Amino acid sequence: MMKFAPNILKFYLVGGSQDVGNDPDRFLYDVETALAAGVTAFQYREKGGSRLDHAATVKMATRLRNLTRQYRVPYFIDDDEELALQVGADGVHVGQKDQRIETVIRRAAGKLMIGYSCNTAAEIARANQLPAVDYVGAGPVFPTNSLRPMPTRPSA
Repeated sequence: MMKFAPNILKFYLVGGSQDVGNDPDRFLYDVETALAAGVTAFQYREKGGSRLDHAATVKMATRLRNLTRQYRVPYFIDDDEELALQVGADGVHVGQKDQRIETVIRRAAGKLMIGYSCNTAAEIARANQLPAVDYVGAGPVFPTNSLRPMPTRPSA
């Protein structure tokens, strides 16, 4: 298991195919472009308007694992420690509205780095008392397309 180090959070990219109009090839291209540009951690977050079924999500997660290994970038899966373990990810990230953090800790502690989203001082204080939570995330800082479809890109 990769050990957590704060410097991996310097340029942490989060995304899924829903962020590029459900175009898996474009998503992989964009992630690789970001990795080549210096992303220090990547979180695969297939949410909102995603059209990938379970098999396609596993395939995408595996392809992303291969890319992140190639670029030596820590790889997190959003809210699915089973998928993270299955594809050999480095970590899992859960939010306040996802599954209970205690369940994730019980299943993944010592096997995956664990990130936890917090939006209030009380949530951060609670997170600081939990064993095995490696980092706390807050955001998004900028608007995200994760919960609404992104317009299609014009053809060249």
